[in-house]
Amino acid sequence: MSDKKYTEDHFIGMVAQTLSFISIKLCEYGYLLAFEKDLPDLKGLVQLDTISNADFELLETLNDPAVKVVVQSIHHVEDCLKNYMLINNLDEYEILDNEEYRELAADSFFAYIVECDGETYTDILNDLNGIYYNIYQLLYHTTRQLALKEMEIFDQVYDEFFEIVEDLLNNRLETDNKNVALLHNLIATLCADENLLEDIE
Repeated sequence: MSDKKYTEDHFIGMVAQTLSFISIKLCEYGYLLAFEKDLPDLKGLVQLDTISNADFELLETLNDPAVKVVVQSIHHVEDCLKNYMLINNLDEYEILDNEEYRELAADSFFAYIVECDGETYTDILNDLNGIYYNIYQLLYHTTRQLALKEMEIFDQVYDEFFEIVEDLLNNRLETDNKNVALLHNLIATLCADENLLEDIE
C-alpha cells in the first residue's frame, strides 16, 4: 500500500481522466461492432489502441442500432465530463494532459475493465453488456474514492457494490456531493442505454 498523500486536485483530476477512459473504451466497442457489419473493409486496418475520444464521429454516421446505442452512451459520458469540468471550474486540456491524474485513473480502470475477445457480432454484443457492467463498478469505485478521499479502496468497495447495485442503477443513492451525484446520474443513464441493447441481435 502506498504512503503517498493525495490532494483534492488528485481526486478531481482522476475523475476526469476516468471519464475520458470510459469514452474511449465505448468508442472501441462501437468500432468492433461496426467492423462486423457496416465497416468490414476497415477490420484489421484500424488499431483500436490508437482510438481517441474524437474518433466516434465516423460511428455517428452508421445505421447499426447497437452502434447507435454506443454512440448515445459516448455522448452521455462526454456531456458528463463537460458538466464536471464546468462545476469544478477546470481547464480541460490541463486536466486531461496531466500524466499523474491519468495514472491514478488507469489503476482503477484496468482493475475493472476486462478485455474481451468476441469474434462475431453476437459475441461482441454480449461482451459489450459486460463492459457496461464493469463501467458501473468502475464509476461506483470512483464515487467512493471521492467521498472517502482515499485512493486504494478496492477491497473495501468491490463487495460493497453488489450490495447497493440495484439502488445505484436506479439512481436511488443519496449524496450531498455534487460530483458523486453527477456520476450516479451517469451510471443510471448508461444503464438505460444498456437496456436498449437487449432486443438487438
